[in-house]
Amino acid sequence: MAAYCIAEQWVHIAVTYGAQSGQAKVFINGNLNKQGPGSGRLSEDWDSYAAFGKHEGTVTDVDTLDEVYMYSRELTTFEVKTLYDNCNFGSAKTPSTGQVFYFGFDRVSGSNVYDDSGSGNNGDLTSLATVTKTSGNCGNGLQLHGGNILINGGRIQRKPLFSITMALWLKLDTNRGQQTVFSTCNPDNPWNSHVQYSLTITDGRVKWFHRNEKSQTVFSAETTTPVVPAGTWTHISCTYTATGGKSEIYVNGVLKKQELTGSGILSQDWAGKISIGKAYDKGSDGKWIEQNNLYAIIDEFYLFERDLKQNEITLLAQTCNYHRTVLHYGFDLFTGKTVYDQSGLANNGLAVNGTTVSINGTCGKAVNMTMGQLKLPGDNFREKPQKAITISVWINLQTNRGQHELFNTIGSHSDHKHDQYNFAVQDGRLSGITTKKTTKKFSTSSPFPSFPRGTGLTL
Repeated sequence: MAAYCIAEQWVHIAVTYGAQSGQAKVFINGNLNKQGPGSGRLSEDWDSYAAFGKHEGTVTDVDTLDEVYMYSRELTTFEVKTLYDNCNFGSAKTPSTGQVFYFGFDRVSGSNVYDDSGSGNNGDLTSLATVTKTSGNCGNGLQLHGGNILINGGRIQRKPLFSITMALWLKLDTNRGQQTVFSTCNPDNPWNSHVQYSLTITDGRVKWFHRNEKSQTVFSAETTTPVVPAGTWTHISCTYTATGGKSEIYVNGVLKKQELTGSGILSQDWAGKISIGKAYDKGSDGKWIEQNNLYAIIDEFYLFERDLKQNEITLLAQTCNYHRTVLHYGFDLFTGKTVYDQSGLANNGLAVNGTTVSINGTCGKAVNMTMGQLKLPGDNFREKPQKAITISVWINLQTNRGQHELFNTIGSHSDHKHDQYNFAVQDGRLSGITTKKTTKKFSTSSPFPSFPRGTGLTL
């Protein structure tokens, strides 16, 4: 089956390989187009050269490149289709995503935890709350031993009004008793001086609750059985929309509870205490009372002012776990020549040979790659794929004639010191995946379909 690229049009390509399946596959615009056999582990020798774009010494006509993903696993057909259907919904500093705040915990200064959404809603660490490089599921993580993070609600400009999503990775020390993940409380509110937002874990069950500033319950949902074990990274996403009064709880991307009993818009009262890691109330003596401390590690904490759809939540749940994304260039974080990796692993790229930002991407910003390339830190790239890989990218070709390098690596200490990964469009044909760890031990190769000029591909 042939797939064709029309000049100056975007096409989505995804290529996958898994040692367990023994198959290399190519997907075009979300559909499986070609597959072939393979075997063995993947090369980790990227030391000599690793880049998206032009192979050194060759000519390329790749005009624009957008939404580059690399995974250390073989995505399923459904997941590839989900990638094709969604453009960058959860990337930092993308205004259209509706993020209120996002803590990846990779930018910390003293007690200040920076908001990676770009909205400036930074958090403050209290005692018994520490950010460490080794604790997180996706880079740094927040370790809570009775401490918490406080957020200044007065600084929040875009408060959720009609809908909301909260999402995070969580690893509990214990799932016994009641522990508060997130809460808001303003004791100076004359109509509701107690809890407003509340996300809690009680004996492994998840409860998602909101009472507005006038003490009216907007929504309440709770899983009927324990769904969050102790000692295991678990992804939790909770949503609400005033349309239909629907509230939902997802665990590891799977819907666990849905309620249609909600009603009304969300509280705009974010004064008082906004807390990640414990609940607050105020006693009759006017002193703050701390309640339901969370003993856990938290990572990748998001708050959106919209209700994410199930496929978006699935993508969030697939990011930064043991099946993780190891690289994501959305090109919205681009400073000077540095293209920032939005996967949380800091596999930042270097834009060379005139590679520049373009506003005309298929998912926001893109890069103009004509004669340029994005070099990767091949010698210290974090979490290189070993047994499986997926690479996905949108491209737009000026012409399909000649060779257009998409991704290429060359090793320095392998027996085989030529191309190891080599994804390219050659005279309109996606030439294939070739990875070689040694000249004899390991080789996978798969022929891929033809693409006329101008096709955008997810690879």
